[in-house]
Amino acid sequence: MARNIRREIDEHFGLNIDNYDFEAVAERVRGWFERGWHNRAEPVTIFVALLDAGVDAWRPVLARPLDGGRDRQM
Repeated sequence: MARNIRREIDEHFGLNIDNYDFEAVAERVRGWFERGWHNRAEPVTIFVALLDAGVDAWRPVLARPLDGGRDRQM
């Protein structure tokens, strides 16, 4: 995971990679996932609108339910 975060910071965002401890960031992300997502309800299929498709189009995606009637795409 640290390698992927490093690549995103460098290639996608163009930031200086010397300013980050990627192992520490990866551990924080893992901890956040374990606390908040690991034991969530089973995935459900939701339909997401495809914008700029020229016609009304919806794509099925797997998501986990969140509080407040929202969903998190997987």
